[in-house]
Amino acid sequence: RLIRRQRQMCIRDRYDISSQQDQDLTKLSSIMIGTETLSRKSSVKFLGIQIDEKLNWHEQTELCKNKISKTTYCIKSMKNTLPKNNLRTLYQTLIQPYLEYGLILWGGTHTSYLNKITKQQKRIIRIISAAKYNDHTTPLFKQLKLLKLEDLYTLNMSKFMYKANNNQLPKNLQRYFTQNSQIHSHNTRQSSHTHVNQVRTLNAANQFTQKGPKVWYELNTQI
Repeated sequence: RLIRRQRQMCIRDRYDISSQQDQDLTKLSSIMIGTETLSRKSSVKFLGIQIDEKLNWHEQTELCKNKISKTTYCIKSMKNTLPKNNLRTLYQTLIQPYLEYGLILWGGTHTSYLNKITKQQKRIIRIISAAKYNDHTTPLFKQLKLLKLEDLYTLNMSKFMYKANNNQLPKNLQRYFTQNSQIHSHNTRQSSHTHVNQVRTLNAANQFTQKGPKVWYELNTQI
């Protein structure tokens, strides 16, 4: 349902609506149901995901960052009481679910939005590892056997694309993924690859239907 709603909100990208036209959307007349007037919202929470009217996922990344920030205090208050393994378990229980929920939708957004969450994640990893505030976190992630946000995105998207490539997705999602051979009859090296539509806007390029195939075909074939 969440992915279907995202696709519906992205329809305007296919019609190449300009920024000027986007501004005019705010001037639309009010919508009424019976005698009730529906108020206009710049964002709405749907199944735990904050969807904004521009679909740039800024509201969702802020929501995720704030939730993680609040939970960080819990882990920090326990760092002198619990061993590292237990702190790691707390992280996987209290932090990681926020990072992974709906990640294939919002994980491809602007780097500037994601960096706020990444910094918060690194801070928590340093707390768990009892490291200094400026220690490099890559070795710490490896020691704890935990994934960075960007790696979680790649993992979740790869799982999703595996299902898409093997026709294991629900029908309403599977129809968004077709092979190049179904689009044209040219016998090319990429004829068996998932077809990626041409888009004109950055928000459209960040959709899971655009990012998914690219993530999949950039995977190391030795995995």
